[in-house]
Amino acid sequence: MLQKIIISTVSIISFFLILSKKNDFIGINNSKKEIAQEKINSLDQIVEENKGKVIYVDFWASWCAPCRKELPKSLKLHKKYGEKVTFVYLSMDLDEKEWKNACDKESLSEFKYNFMTMGFKKSAALNGLKIQGIPHYLIFDKSGKLVNSNAPSPGDKGIKEELEKYL
Repeated sequence: MLQKIIISTVSIISFFLILSKKNDFIGINNSKKEIAQEKINSLDQIVEENKGKVIYVDFWASWCAPCRKELPKSLKLHKKYGEKVTFVYLSMDLDEKEWKNACDKESLSEFKYNFMTMGFKKSAALNGLKIQGIPHYLIFDKSGKLVNSNAPSPGDKGIKEELEKYL
């Protein structure tokens, strides 16, 4: 009997570990129970879906004061370039409730590409980017190639010129 319980427990844990590797993001309207149905589960998938557009990725967290300071500036950029540039907001939060509260306060809840990453350090979707801290920004060109792995922040004077370079 004990052996069956152990085997069942290991099987369940294995299933959730496999599931977590395939689904690295939680969308704002999803709960952890719904993550298996989430259509977006990797940065590669977002890049593929948005070929033909420049992509600006913003890594942030609810607890990061410099990140939060840049978000209103990011929203202004989003308003200016929204048709030509896809904005992706990836939170490094560990607490889903804190992340959702911050999204509401910062007016990010309505955006399609607004996610909390799952296990950032082990994330298959973010593997190889070598992000050391946040806030951090990336730019992908229209072909989906990462062209700036240390892009200017939304408040930086050079961001508009940098985005225009790839439009």
